[in-house]
Amino acid sequence: MNMDKKAGHNAPKATLPQAENEKGTVPGQQIGLYSKADNRDVKQMVRMLNSPEEQSQKDRG
Repeated sequence: MNMDKKAGHNAPKATLPQAENEKGTVPGQQIGLYSKADNRDVKQMVRMLNSPEEQSQKDRG
């Protein structure tokens, strides 16, 4: 019996948020690729990446 055929396409696949993006880019990486990034765009993206997530703030109380 071939076990590989049984696993087939019915096996559940674990999806990661980054797996949905085929290029493997991180947030903000596209700013410089598709347009000329100015200082304001860079500061805004750094602020967004460094800000704590809302859920972690709620956990702290």
